[in-house]
Amino acid sequence: MQDTVEVGSTGESVDYDDVTVDGTSGGITILAANPGRKSALIINTGEYSMRVTTDGSAPTATHGKLVASGAALSLASPFCPTLAVKGIRSTANSTTANASEIS
Repeated sequence: MQDTVEVGSTGESVDYDDVTVDGTSGGITILAANPGRKSALIINTGEYSMRVTTDGSAPTATHGKLVASGAALSLASPFCPTLAVKGIRSTANSTTANASEIS
């Protein structure tokens, strides 16, 4: 599912993508590497927690930033990572993440 919304007075549009975050070894790519990324928002819209890495490395159930159900991870300039953002479930159950970025 993808929705587009208008942001600010500049008319920039941002695409929001839903991603199923499961236990795939090496993690699921939530956002691909993007050297022009200015900001990103990852929202855990699912029922279970997940781990997220922002340096392109593989997350595990114990490695990465913990994003609880209903919580968000906001990444903004000047510290917005441009490498791949990856996620993996941190429990036995999969969850859903909603991801967006501005380049």
